[in-house]
Amino acid sequence: MNRMAGTPPETKRIVRSCGFFRCLGTLRQGGRRNAQDDEGAALVEMAIVSGLLLFMIFGIVEVSIGLYTYHYLSDAARDGGRWAMVRGFNSCTNTPSLATNAAEGTYTCPGGATSADISAHVKSLGFWANDPRMTVTATWYTPSSGTPVSWSLCSTAPCNQPGYLVKVQVQYNLPLIVPWWPNGGKVAIQSNSEIVISQ
Repeated sequence: MNRMAGTPPETKRIVRSCGFFRCLGTLRQGGRRNAQDDEGAALVEMAIVSGLLLFMIFGIVEVSIGLYTYHYLSDAARDGGRWAMVRGFNSCTNTPSLATNAAEGTYTCPGGATSADISAHVKSLGFWANDPRMTVTATWYTPSSGTPVSWSLCSTAPCNQPGYLVKVQVQYNLPLIVPWWPNGGKVAIQSNSEIVISQ
């Protein structure tokens, strides 16, 4: 049995173009399209959702790169602190071979490693070797005589004596791929390492 038998040709054309049940609203209005038709809405929804999805993906990538950078900087700061710990003021007499070990970084005797020596060692590590966006700063602190020990910035040389504290701070200006970020599209990430000099 044909449901379309006896229907006018205009109605048959409308039903064939959009399906029977979907066109009921159109047929009720005498063949005119429904003013609240949702045709084209999928395109608008896709544009909005894909924009948000891309924003989320770029955000996840940026956060991942930032976390990796912080992990690397903290590792580099710890390595710089350990390197400075055994290259203090007495290292030239205790273990003079450390001063001339080119594989681990050299420094001048007597006197032990300086801030420039520590910076050169840290900058020679890993993926960002000698990257100008990385800054390394080493400062030394003297211990108090009482307990508990408190630390104050060293003002009298030599500051890299055994028992003194060396603080290595590594900072990197991470460039971002996300546009319109303040500060020239860079985020400053830093890590510190503090360790007592052993020799």
